[in-house]
Amino acid sequence: MEQFPINPKTSSQLKWARYDPVAARCEIDFKDKDGNYQSTYEYGSNTRPFTRQDWESFRAAARPGEYFARSIRGTFPYRKMNHKTEPKPPEAEQEKLF
Repeated sequence: MEQFPINPKTSSQLKWARYDPVAARCEIDFKDKDGNYQSTYEYGSNTRPFTRQDWESFRAAARPGEYFARSIRGTFPYRKMNHKTEPKPPEAEQEKLF
């Protein structure tokens, strides 16, 4: 699973994103007006996979929130995930090595 922390200055709604290239799905964490975790949605399906190119375009966008509104929302099938709390960010790779 690949991770993408979204800079708070570039999006007022998006907090974090994860991409699973095997399942061709993208999970996006949304935040409330105060910047706190609100919910997680998964985008992509067997009939409309979230491809590597979709992921790279999303990550490369100068304004991920605008990219989401223009190219993800309404384009990909989605479902709300049942996370009760904010998913934990991954540990830094180097921290695991020592």
